[in-house]
Amino acid sequence: MGQDIIIIGGGVIGCTTAFFLTRAGLRVTLLEKGALAQGTTGNSFGWANASTKTENEAYHRLNVAGMAGYRALAAEFGAERLGIHQTGALHVVGRSDAAGFRAMEKDFAALQRFGYPSEWLESGRLQEETRGLELPADAAAILLPADMVIDAPRVARALARTARLGGADIRENCAALALIADDEGTVQGIETAEGLITAPTSLLAAGSAPVLTVAAPTPFGVC
Repeated sequence: MGQDIIIIGGGVIGCTTAFFLTRAGLRVTLLEKGALAQGTTGNSFGWANASTKTENEAYHRLNVAGMAGYRALAAEFGAERLGIHQTGALHVVGRSDAAGFRAMEKDFAALQRFGYPSEWLESGRLQEETRGLELPADAAAILLPADMVIDAPRVARALARTARLGGADIRENCAALALIADDEGTVQGIETAEGLITAPTSLLAAGSAPVLTVAAPTPFGVC
């Protein structure tokens, strides 16, 4: 029997998608050419924030929604288990950096307008809050208590385990070799070293991996 969806890539995006689609009742196969969360996810700093997304309000609010999703997962499974850390952040700029200071003021105005948790700290308050740190004497800062640090590999592996328990087919060390398409160009499945897996929908979540080739269907080796 074919699957409902094939996800290519076992990083935080692929594993999170597999978790939610499996929970929704879909038949999911996830393909990862190596070990889970060892590619882009394993080599990225997981700063979950909307504080640096101030130029476009829609994009800012998309990131706010993503942060809410992480908080919901932490409430359900435990922040420590998933590696979700509510650290907050501090954006510090000295007034001697005129351009940088103006940019920080602009960012703060946008964050206030969007309703994002943020507080302006002048030099005296900043020095009190950061004892032990050497900061420019003329510095000010934006305090951002909602920002989080995510251990993305831990999140990915934990959600993959939960998806597998829910019936998802999570395949490590199983590279996707080619998209299999019909004469109209509609993708019918994925060719792997373990055979052809059929599904009406495929999701590429492989980070910086090379683009797959497209091949005609084969009648052999269907999984």
